[in-house]
Amino acid sequence: MKINKYLLGMVSFIAFSSYLQAATLDYRHEYADRTRINKDRIAIIEKLPN
Repeated sequence: MKINKYLLGMVSFIAFSSYLQAATLDYRHEYADRTRINKDRIAIIEKLPN
């Protein structure tokens, strides 16, 4: 549930930012066999106008 609120916030930030030319939301999920840990990673990649 916490991740869903975070994703909603990030998506709305990207959608309503008028100064951005292009933005990408990169979400990745990893599972490490050795440590048996689940990891989630979120990155926002944006290009600003010159």
